[in-house]
Amino acid sequence: MKVFILIFIQFAVTLTVLLLLEKFSAMFNVVDIAFKEERKIHRENIPILGGVGIFFGILTGMLISGNFDKTLGILVPGSLLVFIGLIDDSFNLKPILKLVFQIISAVLLLFVSELIPKLTGISGINWVFGVLFIVAIINSSNMNDGFDGQLSMLSVIFLSSVLIIVKFPFFTYLIIPILVFLFFNISPARMFLGDAGSMLIGLIVAYSGLLIMNTEGFWKGLFIFSLVWYIPMFDLLFAVVRRSLSKQNIFSADKSHLHHVLLSKYKESMKVLWLYTTASVSLGVIAFLFSLFPGQTAFVIFDLIILIITAIIIILLIKKNILKVTNE
Repeated sequence: MKVFILIFIQFAVTLTVLLLLEKFSAMFNVVDIAFKEERKIHRENIPILGGVGIFFGILTGMLISGNFDKTLGILVPGSLLVFIGLIDDSFNLKPILKLVFQIISAVLLLFVSELIPKLTGISGINWVFGVLFIVAIINSSNMNDGFDGQLSMLSVIFLSSVLIIVKFPFFTYLIIPILVFLFFNISPARMFLGDAGSMLIGLIVAYSGLLIMNTEGFWKGLFIFSLVWYIPMFDLLFAVVRRSLSKQNIFSADKSHLHHVLLSKYKESMKVLWLYTTASVSLGVIAFLFSLFPGQTAFVIFDLIILIITAIIIILLIKKNILKVTNE
């Protein structure tokens, strides 16, 4: 009974904060301007303080549930990313400056949480891998915040899968605020995450991945994580390859992400969202089944198989000129 009361309190606080932020955004014009960039697909100005609401919801949940110490690795670097995200949403920071703060946040996450991935027996290499992993996940999250409900739905499915697979009860308090926000973000969206929200969610996902690797063992944890978060990671990897081959800045935005192609084909964002949802849930189920296998050795092979399959898909897409770079 106590858990349900805590969840209700967190739900109510998150909902109240989001409603207040929605009014605040409208009053002070803290919005994403429709068609400000060619990549924008919404037709109205939309409030962009969703990430702030999620952060306060998570903070509330951790304080009232007694899990504050467990999630300092999220809250400390998360507060920095939310702050930088708000500045970026207002003044459009240069990509390289955002990257610097993402790296700082990654170091803070590793230092505070002590979730250093055990890739090798050399501490320095493990730290470098950990920082690169976190920064990559943050950017995969940012890239997959392209249409109504996309990132919030993907993250809810991811965190729910982790909760079921690894059984971390406090993950419930990470899911609830994003789930509440999803009601504001589903088409037609009333509020966006903004860079503050997309980077915060990326940090949460990265933290979860490191927690899985430290709990289940590195190779098994990496495999489980790679399956459940496969779609955003694939989109990030292919974007880097695509832009590199086109001799574009890898940080430059374009309209060639997977969701752009699907939106072009299916026209309606809800249809595309259901495709993402079905695929993500399916991958979560597969990850759960594989999580029942003991040991680590087999998962080294499984990780290699994922890498090979991804490489084959990218090569085929390049040869067929699918998902080519478009800026218009």
